Amino acid sequence: MLAMVLVGLSSCKKSDSESLGSGSVEVKMSYFFNDSQGYKPDADARIFLFKQTKKSIDYEKSSPRIGKIWYVGDSEPVYQDYEATADVTGLAVIENVGNGDYLLVAKSKGRFTFSIKPISVKGSKVSEVKAFGYKSEFEIDGESW
Repeated sequence: MLAMVLVGLSSCKKSDSESLGSGSVEVKMSYFFNDSQGYKPDADARIFLFKQTKKSIDYEKSSPRIGKIWYVGDSEPVYQDYEATADVTGLAVIENVGNGDYLLVAKSKGRFTFSIKPISVKGSKVSEVKAFGYKSEFEIDGESW
């Protein structure tokens, strides 16, 4: 009888990443250097993860480039829950991210811009690629993905 219970429990076992309730996020970033050399790896670029809410970001007050955002109507800023810096190949990785919905902010080092994208972490790896251009470099809400 005990053997049957143990067999039943082992067949219901979740994968290691699901049981931990976490995953990872990686973003491969590049930036437009010039017309002759094109895009280069965005070494030292940064990514930030903020727990997602249903509120809108107040871009007039926010500083996503430094990991701080304000939501419309809030009196205090919100700081990032996770962050990482890109290596020389432009790859930034955050391990052990708790499952949930996040705002991913990618901040270029090679261009003066950033980009925000909603993502969901569900016990696996989330991989994104961001190539920063120059046309929306100084716009207040950054670039789109």
